[in-house]
Amino acid sequence: MIIKPLTLLALLFSSVLFAQYGSVELNSGGFSPVPAFTDSHPNLVIHAGTSSEKRLSAHLIANVRIEGTYLRSAIFVTRYQLINKRFKLAIATHLPVIQVSEEFLTDTFFAREVTASYELDSNSSLGMLFVRGQGLNNDLRLKLLSLYHRINVGKFSFHTQVFGVDLDNTYGKAENINYRLSDRMFLSAFYNKSLSNGPDNRTIGIGYHF
Repeated sequence: MIIKPLTLLALLFSSVLFAQYGSVELNSGGFSPVPAFTDSHPNLVIHAGTSSEKRLSAHLIANVRIEGTYLRSAIFVTRYQLINKRFKLAIATHLPVIQVSEEFLTDTFFAREVTASYELDSNSSLGMLFVRGQGLNNDLRLKLLSLYHRINVGKFSFHTQVFGVDLDNTYGKAENINYRLSDRMFLSAFYNKSLSNGPDNRTIGIGYHF
């Protein structure tokens, strides 16, 4: 299946147009909810969505590979908050999840998500993410479990996680660091260390909140 560029551009543009928050980041690699699957090529990463403070929210994560200027992946998430206090609990669906190969072949997926977090204080929280996904036009099946700690220190924010994926018995740890240059500009660095059989990934980037 060949994905049509105009259709993708229209879908991405309409998602960003109606978003209540968003960011664009140019970095040396892509982004994936599964850290071990991070793209190793330079990407433009787009985040957009409606307010997470509302009971029902919608979110987009898209990677556009700089070389060839084509969509590498896109995830459309619909999330529902079950509990939104100091302890937060939410369920979500990822539909569709789109991945495009270098041969411009498209794989689509469906996933279900459960997230939970607890605020230790105004600058720190502990959390859990569980995702169960399956292919719609392929045979892929996977489960992801991630445990993480988020902390803000001055202009820095740190997101440290350990994760495991039942696909190829992949597990490891990852660190995402952001530094706020201004109210809208930020620097980012991501490091994924595979503790099983898999590559380590390092990315750096600069982004803009709109």
